[in-house]
Amino acid sequence: KKTARSAYGALLLMAFIVLVLLNFSASLSPLLAGAPQWLLRSSAPDAFTHQMAANASNYSVQSQGFDYSDQSQESSTVSTQRVDHSDQSQASNHSEISTSAPLLIQMARKFFIADAPEMSTWLLRNHSSAAIEFYNDCLNEEAIEIWLHRGFERLSRSRTLDATEAAAILIPYYGHFSIGLKPRPDPEEFAERLLRNSIHDKSKPHILLCPSNNPQRGRDAGIGKVMGKLKDAGVNVWSVGIERNPSWQSVEPERIVPVPYLVKPSGSRLELKEVALHKRKNSSVFYAGDVRSNAITWAGCNRSMVEPLKAEENAVIKLFRKGEDRVSQSEYNEFMKTMEFCLILCGDTPTSRSLASSVIHGCIPVRIGSRLRGLCEKPCKRGFGWRITGPRAPHLPYSDRIPWSEFPEVNEAEFIKAPAATLRKVLDSYTRERKQSLRDILVQVQLGWIYGWGSPVKSSEFGAAAEYVWDSFLFALDTLGK
Repeated sequence: KKTARSAYGALLLMAFIVLVLLNFSASLSPLLAGAPQWLLRSSAPDAFTHQMAANASNYSVQSQGFDYSDQSQESSTVSTQRVDHSDQSQASNHSEISTSAPLLIQMARKFFIADAPEMSTWLLRNHSSAAIEFYNDCLNEEAIEIWLHRGFERLSRSRTLDATEAAAILIPYYGHFSIGLKPRPDPEEFAERLLRNSIHDKSKPHILLCPSNNPQRGRDAGIGKVMGKLKDAGVNVWSVGIERNPSWQSVEPERIVPVPYLVKPSGSRLELKEVALHKRKNSSVFYAGDVRSNAITWAGCNRSMVEPLKAEENAVIKLFRKGEDRVSQSEYNEFMKTMEFCLILCGDTPTSRSLASSVIHGCIPVRIGSRLRGLCEKPCKRGFGWRITGPRAPHLPYSDRIPWSEFPEVNEAEFIKAPAATLRKVLDSYTRERKQSLRDILVQVQLGWIYGWGSPVKSSEFGAAAEYVWDSFLFALDTLGK
């Protein structure tokens, strides 16, 4: 009888503990929603990113696919190769993918997707064939608008269906696709419908999911008209952007969340993992890209500065002028797969697709100059279509996860004077262990640089770009004005 009473008492105690935990869980979300940054993050940003760099090799990561440097930036996208889906079950459900972001952040603050079908889902239903054709053939970056929208729809653990609970409102907007439609939806009418039907708390951040790639294309997509209407109405507007460029996104640089250029996967997950982990030629250097003659006038950037490196034994430099044949896709992939360092050069503006290509291939990016950090040091000069954003608004994606200061950066002015000697001095400072640590980071974050596989309209396979972008927004929101 004594034993029975003890067991009964233990059961009552356990039931009481369960009830307490359930009540605590129910009250946790509203408490965390207003919690300060120091509580939501496991450590301060600098400590957090450096800890990631030290522990990157401890994470198990599914490596992903890629596209092809700034040599293809101004051309149409190359048709996607057939993808082997034999390991599709490993990540067909985006919400189940594990990343290194603090889970507490994702649990505490959620997003709401605004009901805006006129410039998203309605367009797909009524122009499905045109949408498939457009997104398969457009410039890679113009497909980000649909990849992000569909990716966020699947990010269930950070999404709420109640706008009053949301930390931010996401606005899907297929602006680039709408350009060629007849009749074309009017961007200003779209903004007015948003204000009437979908925007209830103007003080909350409202993020436009439509990154453009130059000022004219941004105007054509109606981004300025939408943002102008919302700002005039007092809405707290933000945007995603492949560059923190107000001429492209029509909002202040600090309110633009940097996202990667779009790189199409060119193989299965297992194949791409092998690429990222492939053995490299020690201290080898690779670059392939267009000369971009306008860059000298518009930004003080002369890509011909890399030509002297052609004489170096451990360097492969491919610089193309107008009308010249570029390297084949397979040749480019092979260089990215086998070379240890990939040069990241300036262009008409501070950014290009080459950074995303190098990260996804596992080739350590080497920045020539400080432009990606928001600076404009000689020979950089103010020019057309971009703005000097300053060190508080760098163009580098995912600064909340990636310790960019650990990656090589070469002084551009010194490099122009003595390219080989300047580059070698920087690269020689990276020991074998230090280089391996950087490659471990690239492998760890690789999935975040992938938007998805296959057709942007029909695919059910997604990378982790949406998840990474959401965490980057929260980081930007917490650091704005500090």
